[in-house]
Amino acid sequence: MTRRTASIDLLRTRISWRRQLQILVDLGLALGAWVLAYLIRFNFDVAAAHEYFIPKAILSFALVQVGVLGVAGVYSRLWRYTGLQDLRLMIIGVALGALVVLAMVAMSPRLFFAPRSTLLAQPVFFLMLIAGVRVMWRMDRPSNTAVSAKKCVVIVVP
Repeated sequence: MTRRTASIDLLRTRISWRRQLQILVDLGLALGAWVLAYLIRFNFDVAAAHEYFIPKAILSFALVQVGVLGVAGVYSRLWRYTGLQDLRLMIIGVALGALVVLAMVAMSPRLFFAPRSTLLAQPVFFLMLIAGVRVMWRMDRPSNTAVSAKKCVVIVVP
């Protein structure tokens, strides 16, 4: 397979609706983490935060972070089996995403502006949110071992 056909096959790859849902949830969590970082930075004063809040930049940052999570391999696994390996991938993905966002702000500060404290706080909030959602999903979904552990065994002795 040549490079050209490999790239064409990559473009034709279909993403399942569950994977799309995961990406949309993570995009919403990234945006929520940005809003939370801004609100905490400005002590929940919406008028002060509104002056520095640039929606195009925040949306760009969130899209980049979710894209980096995809490159890190977070979306190649199922939420049903979330474990420490997934947490490690999430940490790597969030850290790399934070570095890319920092580079975006450093290279063009007029287009992509964000207060420095939000650049530090947002990745922490984002990691807590994406890890928390996955852990809550796993806790809510009963696994096969949990169901079999609840069965009672009765021994009848004659």
